[in-house]
Amino acid sequence: MHIIEERNYMKRLQYKIVVPLLFIIFIGGIVFIANNRLKKPIVIVKERASEVVAKNPSLGTFPKTIQLTKLNSQFDVDFNIDSSTESASAADIQITYDPTILGVSNPVAYGAYFPVILKPAVIDHGTISLTLGRRPGEPKIGYGTMFSIKFTAIAYGNSIIGYKNTEVSALGKATNIIADISYSTVSIIAPTAIPTPTLTPTPAPTSTVLPTPTPLSSTILIYAAGTSCKNVFPSMDLILNSQVVASWTNINGNIKLRQFKEYKYTYKGTLLPNSVKIRFTNDKVSNTEDRNLLIDKIIINGTTYETESSSIYTTGSWGNGTGCKPGYKKMELLSCNGYFLYNNK
Repeated sequence: MHIIEERNYMKRLQYKIVVPLLFIIFIGGIVFIANNRLKKPIVIVKERASEVVAKNPSLGTFPKTIQLTKLNSQFDVDFNIDSSTESASAADIQITYDPTILGVSNPVAYGAYFPVILKPAVIDHGTISLTLGRRPGEPKIGYGTMFSIKFTAIAYGNSIIGYKNTEVSALGKATNIIADISYSTVSIIAPTAIPTPTLTPTPAPTSTVLPTPTPLSSTILIYAAGTSCKNVFPSMDLILNSQVVASWTNINGNIKLRQFKEYKYTYKGTLLPNSVKIRFTNDKVSNTEDRNLLIDKIIINGTTYETESSSIYTTGSWGNGTGCKPGYKKMELLSCNGYFLYNNK
């Protein structure tokens, strides 16, 4: 009898201990699973957000739209690359245009993005082919100008200037890294014919000798200084209405002391500031030196235009996070081959 009561007591004791313990373990398992499920979506959202921010490597041109009304007018087109986060090492490039509308001036002006010319530019009836690269162990990441080409309007009509069969290689990539390409559109607009009016005879007036009018002219003054690399100072082009009218070399002065040289040019006609472009053409960098060009200001017929104004467009000024990408940067130093375009807003 005592043995039976003792067994019943042990069973009741096990029930009181084991059942609550199992309940605690069950509740703990539910909390653990729920906690893990709540954490996982945060990681997934972060990974997807990083994919959205990343941009594709691309090729482009500048300017995007060119409109001219006179034959034999010349203009420059910059051919740019943005490798995004890829380490670009070389590019095999083909440029196409309509040779019945546009002519090409040789040589091509090579930029600093791919400083090694593996195959010089070959111009062949509407196609320009060239291969550029970088030195071993010195790949390039980000934005820059590969080269520039000067075109001439030889007939009225429209032409697209763009890329064809162009491939860019990068370290660690077995295929072409370029995903997006943009191009320029050129319109050479013929003047509208004006009908010849019917002339009505009039009596001949008494002849009067009039003084010969003095032709209009404009004077532009450029205040510039530069830093040297390999004992060579910057070179500078003055471009008016898309045509190079003057070039200077050995632009020295003293940038640190803001001591500038004055360069003068007289233009036959009325000169507007938005037709003025000043271009830096021989950028160079070594381990200890950096060749740069600083344009403090220009003066046209007594009116001063400061280069760091918000209306000045630049394609060669270095900015943190943007490199030498074009834009309105409020800067007066050209750190890369490029130019300032005045009063462009």
